[in-house]
Amino acid sequence: MTEEETGRKYGGYKAPPAFTEGGNYNDWKMDIELWKEFTSLEKKKQGTALLLELKPGKVKDAVRSLGKEVVVAEDGIEQIVAHLDKIYQEDSAQICYRAYSKFEKYCR
Repeated sequence: MTEEETGRKYGGYKAPPAFTEGGNYNDWKMDIELWKEFTSLEKKKQGTALLLELKPGKVKDAVRSLGKEVVVAEDGIEQIVAHLDKIYQEDSAQICYRAYSKFEKYCR
């Protein structure tokens, strides 16, 4: 596999997956949890790596709003995900409604 297929690498570590507006937030959260398990990047730098990997827009602005102290903290990535949960995490009613709407629109 090429680096383009596996993701970008910086200084011996693979960059964290970047969440983009309109993407599946729950899938991204799982990707972040998996990335945290195998990355060689020290915990204090994981939040910064995540911020720098995000594309400009609402998601990056939301993370920047937390401030440098949060992003570079030992648990920075957990604080970032917790903050984004408040914005992007769907509750069970939203998930059910979306599934029902998909069902209603289904045509053979």
